[in-house]
Amino acid sequence: MPNTLYCGSVGSTPFRGIFDKRFKTLRTTAYFFLPMEKGKTAARALVPCILCRATRKIPDYTQMGRYLSGLYGASLQADCGKMGDMQLLSVTVSGLADRYALEKEAISESLLQLLVDVILDPPLDEQGNFFEESFLQERRQMIEQLQAEYSDKRVYSLRRLNQIMCGDEPYGLPRLGTREELESLTAREVTQAWRDLLKNAHMEIFSVGDGDPAQIERALLPLSREQNGTVLMGSTVLRAPRGPVRRVEETDQVAQAKMVMGFRTGTVPQEENEAYAAKVMCALLGGSPQSKLFCHVREEMSLCYYCSSRFQNLKGILTIESGVQPDNIGRAQEAILQQVQAIQNGEFTKEELDCAKLSMQNSYRTVEDYAGSLESWYMSQVQYPFRHTPEEANRACWAVTAEQVIEAARSLRLDTVYCLIGGDAHEEN
Repeated sequence: MPNTLYCGSVGSTPFRGIFDKRFKTLRTTAYFFLPMEKGKTAARALVPCILCRATRKIPDYTQMGRYLSGLYGASLQADCGKMGDMQLLSVTVSGLADRYALEKEAISESLLQLLVDVILDPPLDEQGNFFEESFLQERRQMIEQLQAEYSDKRVYSLRRLNQIMCGDEPYGLPRLGTREELESLTAREVTQAWRDLLKNAHMEIFSVGDGDPAQIERALLPLSREQNGTVLMGSTVLRAPRGPVRRVEETDQVAQAKMVMGFRTGTVPQEENEAYAAKVMCALLGGSPQSKLFCHVREEMSLCYYCSSRFQNLKGILTIESGVQPDNIGRAQEAILQQVQAIQNGEFTKEELDCAKLSMQNSYRTVEDYAGSLESWYMSQVQYPFRHTPEEANRACWAVTAEQVIEAARSLRLDTVYCLIGGDAHEEN
């Protein structure tokens, strides 16, 4: 049976949740939306990481670990992502549902208070800034995270494609900033970013699991503000496909070349049927093991080690990622474009279309099995004019016609091709 989405508020802050006793935990997240802005993303990305280290009542990382262990191994997590042109920062508390506590302890009450304290009452030095030691440790870990992303050449290549293709748009900025930006930061600048976040960010709260929404709203009331930030949600920079295709080739120490192709539609789906037609089109093209890219370019022609597509609805951008031998780059690109053209011409069978929909159905069916998946599902729809349950999304996909898929494919225009091939390594910023 599908879960029902609860919609309420914590003061002026939207509060949503899925409350179901089949879960044995309760997970609550505070999300902060801010526009991607050059020179600000690095400082903002560090904020939730530093906040999750300690509070004024629990003044260091070691004591925080002990406190969470005492709550049946509860967790406190920070994250930083990107949703369209928005930077998305979050702090999450998760722990055992109250009714499973041995002594009937109010675990949820303690965790919700911790969430409030972490966000509003971190330990500060005499100058009112984050402590230097905490700042330096989190900055070092984030630099190491950037290095790890650089070492994963598939992740790195997609990031570079986005930076090149959307270089004059907020979407082209890295969600964590650059290494250079991180290394130049001070504790004072990150503290100011925290204060800016509290004052100006658009805030959303989401909870999943076995809990009482009214209790959560009461407990989190200190997070409420008279106005929920000054950020305008849903604002996204759109670009029409450029004229000549931009082609960029870089070298690094890789045995397997990476090629990422970026297509633009120039628009974002405004109607539900348009959004799901684009999703089905992407699945048919390269979103499943039965897709055209997998079956023809990878299996039949053996031109790629992997070849898949993904669609960013909020930007109207489709990317195709592939791992190829350097000598096969030209042939692989031609073969990929042929499969795009095939869908634009309607050269696919009902069986192929149904396989794409079945693949999406399998994904939708697993969403409701996990608290984190449910939270991600509904939060990913915050900027859309419509909000669907996984079951409603599944029905919408099955309603998509072949003609709608063709129309979605015909909006695609190749904008940028990025290739990373073997050669001398270069320093990642």
